[in-house]
Amino acid sequence: ALADEKAVGWMQGRMEFGPRALGGRSIIADPRSSIMQKQLNLKVKYRESFRPFAPSVLREDANEWFEHDDDSPYMLLVANVQQNKRRAMTKEEEALYRIVDTGYPLIGDEPTVPTEKAPDGRPIYNQTQVRGYHAGLYNVCCGDREVFSASLSKGFRDGDTFITFAYTAQDHNNRSDMTSSTSNSNFGKTGAIDFNNRIKNRSTYETEHSFLATLTSKHYFFGSNAPTTFSLVYARESGNVKYPTFDTYTSFPGDYRSKAFGYEFNLNDDSSSLLYIPTANDPIVCYSYKCRDEGSADALAREQAVLDFLYNVWGLEGSAGQIAPRDAGNFPWQTSLDLNIVQELPGLRENDTFVITFALENLLNFIDDDKGIINYGYYSGRVPVLDLRIVEGERYDYSRNAFRYSFDDPFNIDRSTTQSLWRASLGIQYKF
Repeated sequence: ALADEKAVGWMQGRMEFGPRALGGRSIIADPRSSIMQKQLNLKVKYRESFRPFAPSVLREDANEWFEHDDDSPYMLLVANVQQNKRRAMTKEEEALYRIVDTGYPLIGDEPTVPTEKAPDGRPIYNQTQVRGYHAGLYNVCCGDREVFSASLSKGFRDGDTFITFAYTAQDHNNRSDMTSSTSNSNFGKTGAIDFNNRIKNRSTYETEHSFLATLTSKHYFFGSNAPTTFSLVYARESGNVKYPTFDTYTSFPGDYRSKAFGYEFNLNDDSSSLLYIPTANDPIVCYSYKCRDEGSADALAREQAVLDFLYNVWGLEGSAGQIAPRDAGNFPWQTSLDLNIVQELPGLRENDTFVITFALENLLNFIDDDKGIINYGYYSGRVPVLDLRIVEGERYDYSRNAFRYSFDDPFNIDRSTTQSLWRASLGIQYKF
């Protein structure tokens, strides 16, 4: 069936506990097929066609394909592919959307950089349509990623107790993270200075640090043919990247250049243009509406509040006089601890077995209501902080916050209701 480019639904053994099927309930397909990846996504999993799948390899062949020769039973480790198994990639293989109707002429098929500039030097485009942009998909060089993984495993009690510690570090840089299946979101969802001419930055998908510890212990409280297995899985990883941006949301073409760096509505609604960080008495920033009341008590108070917030809350004093980097910090760390207990008992007939499984997800929250809380930020990392208004092409008006933005919630942190609560399940299986 696999050779005939068919997908196989595979079920075997016991049910698993955790985020992955781990071989017990899997969809298997031939990775050599040129059509299989798209067919699985569209016809089986009903999701976007670009989504990838994890490779599977026999344990005895793992080191032949990967720079990793330890057990990886939980599908949570990252391993580099052996050099001789890697497909050579050319410099043309990083795709990037760029708008071609910029209001400036093309040179061949290349959009030109606008001559009009914002106060901090970034280009201002000249789009005039509403939901009518034209984009091209270009091949632009080049992202890079370094991954370091290490694991330590040790067995005790003749193999009945097993403990594993693992650590993974990533350093991932690219131009755009291609966060969506639509061109406008891929164009503008990830922060940039000039979306049409992106520079390499830290990836919003990078997990800088990831720790994993597992403990599995088998005991025989009810006899040698009735093992009880306890499993603990502890995971802790750093949050994704965050960075401050302008609120550029506007649907009025007359405001595109002063409030959205010239991008039309379908491209400015993600509000991902990186924020300019002012200095004290910055000549290109004012703090009153349209710069009409500079020097007033309100304007001076606003300047002090904005500078204090960007310098001390965001920690961006070192970027004063510059555009904020796309790695201005990280969202909160994520921590989880899960417990799984499996009790096997003799069945009604010889060789039959009862299997009772008890799973407790988010054990930390079960122990303490204030623990195991999962807080997260926007997935592309952007945090719109200030409303964008360019006054007479010379100064930024910093008199208003972004829409619904408050200095009291500086990073727009949300709480995952489902993942922050402990969850218990009980399963009974009869194997015959």
